[in-house]
Amino acid sequence: MGDLNIMFDESKPRVDKKDNLLSVQDELEKRVYERTSRLETINKQLALEISHRKKAERALRKKEKRYRQLVENSLTGIYLSRSGVLTYVNNTLARILGYSVDQLIGRRFLDFVYPDDKCLIADDRSTRSAQVRVRCADGRIKWLEIHSTVTDARNGKEELGNVADVTDRKRAVQALRESEEKYRRVVENANEAILVAQDGHLRFVNPKAMRMSKYSEAELLTKPFLYLIHAADRARMAELYRRGLESPESSTHHNFRMIDKHGISKWLEINAVTITWEGRPAVLIFANDISARRQMEDELIKMDKLESLGILAGGIAHDFNNILTAILGNISLAKLYCGPEDKTAKRLQEAERACIQAQGLTIQLLTFAKGGVPVKKVVQIAGILKEAALFSLRGSNVRPEFSIPNDLWTVEADEAQISQVTNNLIINADHAMPQGGIVCISAENAHVIQNSGLPLTSGCYVKVCIRDSGVGIPEQILPRIFDPYFTTKKMGSGLGLATSYSIVRNHDGLITVESHPESGTAFHVFLPASTQPAAAPLENQTEHIPAGKGRVLLMDDEAIIRELATELLTYLGYEIEVAEDGLRAMELYKAAMESGNPFEAVILDLTVPGGMGGRRTLEKLLEIDPNVKSIVSSGYSNDPIMADYLTYGFKGVVGKPYTIKEISETLSKVIDGEA
Repeated sequence: MGDLNIMFDESKPRVDKKDNLLSVQDELEKRVYERTSRLETINKQLALEISHRKKAERALRKKEKRYRQLVENSLTGIYLSRSGVLTYVNNTLARILGYSVDQLIGRRFLDFVYPDDKCLIADDRSTRSAQVRVRCADGRIKWLEIHSTVTDARNGKEELGNVADVTDRKRAVQALRESEEKYRRVVENANEAILVAQDGHLRFVNPKAMRMSKYSEAELLTKPFLYLIHAADRARMAELYRRGLESPESSTHHNFRMIDKHGISKWLEINAVTITWEGRPAVLIFANDISARRQMEDELIKMDKLESLGILAGGIAHDFNNILTAILGNISLAKLYCGPEDKTAKRLQEAERACIQAQGLTIQLLTFAKGGVPVKKVVQIAGILKEAALFSLRGSNVRPEFSIPNDLWTVEADEAQISQVTNNLIINADHAMPQGGIVCISAENAHVIQNSGLPLTSGCYVKVCIRDSGVGIPEQILPRIFDPYFTTKKMGSGLGLATSYSIVRNHDGLITVESHPESGTAFHVFLPASTQPAAAPLENQTEHIPAGKGRVLLMDDEAIIRELATELLTYLGYEIEVAEDGLRAMELYKAAMESGNPFEAVILDLTVPGGMGGRRTLEKLLEIDPNVKSIVSSGYSNDPIMADYLTYGFKGVVGKPYTIKEISETLSKVIDGEA
């Protein structure tokens, strides 16, 4: 301001004042320009950030839909809150509190908590674990064990909580501390296993502990309690037991495995507290069987692994299929150019067979691709099982035995994919019995109910079991057998079981395994049942390659595919023009119509990196000509458009790699209006 006062000093000449005014005006305009530029930069950054956030929100919604079913079927209560207000609760938590889900949304979780207990879960910690009392809708008081994580969000703090009803547990603790006899009935009817360990032996077990372990009370009370613990967890459990005795006031919460009387391994969640039992220190243990929950968690982990690999595998398979298309197509042409007695004919036949084997590998890779959709139809699975078994065991010293009822329900499935699953499982059974044996293949109608412990929606399923009597699978590697590229075979690819897992998952089904060393392995496959009858079998197709005529437009971003298609279709009698992307295809199609010499059909590559792909190109072509006859082609053979091409406006489909026979038959049907 001092400078400005000098500029306007009356003692200065008027000319100087004018110059000073102009200088001030220039300075102000400069500052306004700089500030405007800065705001424009900030606006662009905000727009980019909003775009990224929208993409992230779409991805989150897609993932949320997939996991919602598992959350809703959880055996524990789950809630989400923002700034303390409930934004989501699952049915289990609603049942615990005695309210409906709608009655809980919008209320504060702390409103249900006893005033004296609110401080246990109302602090600023990022993770919270506490046991609190709540008042339910019917006025009853329950003890809840809450484990939650708090994160900072734009609109306040967000909390994800896991809630278990531990009322029985609290009552049992109180009963043992105050009067064992008075509250023994509570302990004996508790839904948790309750045990007392002292001097390394069990001194008390309730009926639930006996049912869980399959041992009688007398058997349990005469064994060291570590005898029940899985060998891999015994050292850790022994250390926890020792620490518990040294810290009488402490309470510990751990997961470990136990082995029941029949040798079955179970995951248990325990809460242990040090007490005085008959005048001496002991450890009171509460145990819940969480095997079903662990299985659901393992399923989620597998799904995440396969989803990540799917993106990579899909891209590799797409590029590989483009290469195979060129190789297989040129082999088809070369076979036509040389006579059947030509010396090169046999070599070409072997090369073609190798290409088809390579195509099988890309099909397995594409099974991992994100968004893969099986091409489903209603089928009777009995025929698939028998055909796959007989084919897989041809020449083997293992023979199949079938147990399949006549009234087995149909399923809506991709016949080739389910056959692949069956082949993989039977081949595994064959390898497990090198000295020969029997693989038992059974199927039955099954009803899955809610809270069955299976990560499936309730309903009707066809359950398939493939059981061998081979060497079994070691327990330490059993959790990894469905991992991609995990194998214990010298010649294995590690894709067989992972592929089977992905296929069954994409059919909204489930595949599980049980195995015991030296006593065999059983795979169980659940597929949703259909109420429709199976489709009639297709008639055998003729091997005749139909000739054609007319003009065909092909759009593909790969030059080698355009060159191959030109020679293939020219050989068949078509006049062909090619385009490298959708824009060029539109130009050629429009010019052909205006010249009065239109195309009879167009073949569009579904994916064109950096350009307009087949789907968008077809939308534009339909604006030019509503009667365009289009065929979709792609190396992503499991893309939803390939499985349901009619819905997207295409008249035909041909997957890469394709032979001259496949492209000829598809073109003929589309042009003749038979598709």
